[in-house]
Amino acid sequence: MKLSLGARNDKLDAIRALAVILVLGSHFGERLSSKVFEFENSVWNVGVTGVFIFFCVSGYVIPMTMSYLDIHLGRTASLRTFWIKRTFRLLPLYIVLMVPAWAIFGSIYPDWIIKLQEVISTKPTLFFASTLTFTAYFFDLPMAFGGLEWTLAYEFIFYIFCSLYILVGMPRKQLLLWACLILVGFMVLGPERFEGSRKFFLMMSFFLFGLTTYLWNSGSLGTLHFTAASSLI
Repeated sequence: MKLSLGARNDKLDAIRALAVILVLGSHFGERLSSKVFEFENSVWNVGVTGVFIFFCVSGYVIPMTMSYLDIHLGRTASLRTFWIKRTFRLLPLYIVLMVPAWAIFGSIYPDWIIKLQEVISTKPTLFFASTLTFTAYFFDLPMAFGGLEWTLAYEFIFYIFCSLYILVGMPRKQLLLWACLILVGFMVLGPERFEGSRKFFLMMSFFLFGLTTYLWNSGSLGTLHFTAASSLI
């Protein structure tokens, strides 16, 4: 059954709730029982599964939101509105909590605060730019919440991809999508020399699955193309 489009979607909310339960259950379970920790590291990482589900949902919701704004506001205004809303939705709270987070992590991990001070003094522009765009993870820089916000780095990259997707006209949209799908499939399944890049492309594959599901649901992608795209991912 296809997911219905709308301001709120009960199916998407239910999927989000499942992802939250998996992630929180993983974090608390690992700390309460060593057996849970061993299970997650040897059999099934429940928390990572929850993150993958979140990425799939984001891959669906973000282009849906952008497309809705594009229809009602126009291409340029829709992208401007999307980025302004996302910025004020994420950054204010992130910045407010950043200083106490640094204090907490610094008191628990003294080496972390030393590394933070070194990076701020030697690479201030890169550090603050990557921190405010949630991409410090990709530069192996100290993160405000000790790395817990690594998923936001991938979300930000997907925001950029979706913005590009909205900007290009048809049939370039289909070409861009298939080029990304083929690249992701090749990098994940390709030769060993791509080992260092596999995690990035693996993460992005879940966003792309959400995107292709949205395109199929909205009628922009036929069932045959959707099946082929899903198989690539």
